[in-house]
Amino acid sequence: MSSLFGSIRSMDIDDIVVEKLKQLNQWREDREWIKSGFVFGDKEGIPPTVKMLNQTVRRLGALTDIQKQFRTYILRHTHISLLAEAGVDLNFIMNRVGHKNSDTTTKIYLHVTSGMRVAATEKMHDKFTRLLQN
Repeated sequence: MSSLFGSIRSMDIDDIVVEKLKQLNQWREDREWIKSGFVFGDKEGIPPTVKMLNQTVRRLGALTDIQKQFRTYILRHTHISLLAEAGVDLNFIMNRVGHKNSDTTTKIYLHVTSGMRVAATEKMHDKFTRLLQN
């Protein structure tokens, strides 16, 4: 049982996420769904299975032009990539996703995104502009 709870951790969430979760709870209350301790669950309060989540993610993926196979893990990968693209510190990312070894985070997740390329190009342009002005 300890392995099940080994990956549970607290994290900060944005006010937008808090508002969306409140809306979800209100939607459930309006439909008289059973309350449970789970953020996501069916009308009986039972959390979804991994198989059910993967089916949902695949259906959502089919609505996009992205050619990758969609599984729930793509959400984690995208989350980490967006944190890196936003310039979030590697140690913070590691803590947030439960990595103890930076190699896991850097080798698997922190590939260079197009947003990171643009940001690096802009930083270099600014740096060279300042150097040339001196």
